[in-house]
Amino acid sequence: MFGPRRYYALVYTADGRDLAELLVRNGLARIYGTRTPTPDGRDSRAYRRRLKELEAQAKRQQVGAWKH
Repeated sequence: MFGPRRYYALVYTADGRDLAELLVRNGLARIYGTRTPTPDGRDSRAYRRRLKELEAQAKRQQVGAWKH
């Protein structure tokens, strides 16, 4: 028997920006999860690296949750 299925979605703002990137960049979300193919065909490893870079930047700039 297999465990519960997980579904992933990429959410974009009305002006086409990636919501995950916006949240991570502003310290309002952190990277968590597993690598999975992206529905838009981007390489999941490159996407995850980009999010990690944004998270590190938010930590350095002490924004959002990283402020204190």
